[in-house]
Amino acid sequence: MIKLLVFDLDGTVVWQKDHSTITSRTFEAIEYAANKGVIVMIATGRMLSGIQDYLRNNKNIKYLITTNGSKLINLQNNEVMYSNPLTYDKVKELSNKANELGIFYELYCDGKSYAPRENKERILEFNIHPEWFDMLNNRPISFESIDDLMLNRKKEVEKFNMLSIPYDRYDEVWKEFKKIKGINQVSSIRINIEINNETTSKWAAISYLINYLGIKQEEVIEE
Repeated sequence: MIKLLVFDLDGTVVWQKDHSTITSRTFEAIEYAANKGVIVMIATGRMLSGIQDYLRNNKNIKYLITTNGSKLINLQNNEVMYSNPLTYDKVKELSNKANELGIFYELYCDGKSYAPRENKERILEFNIHPEWFDMLNNRPISFESIDDLMLNRKKEVEKFNMLSIPYDRYDEVWKEFKKIKGINQVSSIRINIEINNETTSKWAAISYLINYLGIKQEEVIEE
């Protein structure tokens, strides 16, 4: 008997042309599963603020995994049940490497995007793809330094994200970051590299939840 249904957003149920539309048929399937007593949850690489309100507030969706598994949230009470962020030392190492290579990056903290103030002021120098320029110019909250963000503001970094790597430099950047130990490096599109803690994954967060709920692995469907 299936007790838990887990689905991704991008590349699974979200319409790729606008990165936001979900069909009524999908919502009907979610409601049908919930009415049958199946627990429904989302597992995505997105940060919390990148997930539409109509999903976060859907009464049939009980749990949410964000940023590739670094955070598990109970949507019934907004409690963070599980967290596996990057360490301060690792974020420093990653940011130094991005700066060395001249790549624009974001840090996902508290469900929001942050970027160094200096990089935001120099954004035209980063050769960002036109499709993503406005978002990367407007979305991130500025910070002065990693020390400012993590030590002074006490922010946990859920994910290190490079969204608009020039096509002709992608392989170079991928190989350079692969040299860094203690990280989990993935990509969904060729201009993007996402980096989490080495032990972070969607399945690790799912495993935490099923152990908490007393559900067996064979009682889970992951889409």
